Amino acid sequence: MSPNRDKEYIPVSIRISLEMEPFWGRIMAISPGTIELLSQFEFKKGKMMALGFELCGEKFEDIRGAADTVLKDECGYFHYSVKLSDHNQQRTLLEKILGSTAKTD
Repeated sequence: MSPNRDKEYIPVSIRISLEMEPFWGRIMAISPGTIELLSQFEFKKGKMMALGFELCGEKFEDIRGAADTVLKDECGYFHYSVKLSDHNQQRTLLEKILGSTAKTD
């Protein structure tokens, strides 16, 4: 499911350590198992991340996963495919996505 409509996006905070301030990015697409995001900050493949964002009016915090793919575009931004690691969080996202699509029918 792509949450984007035309030029909309979902802001996301990216935390890699409790001792550091979070980084920022934009969610480009979301599914129960994977989040595609864009950021100006570079993280290595396999890097664990905790994501925070709002989806359909609900705040999600500490959504955990690892960078599965990392691509740098010609503008210097990094495109990440983050594979989510927590099955309970995946189920919660699935329920939210299904609930939001059911309301639009």
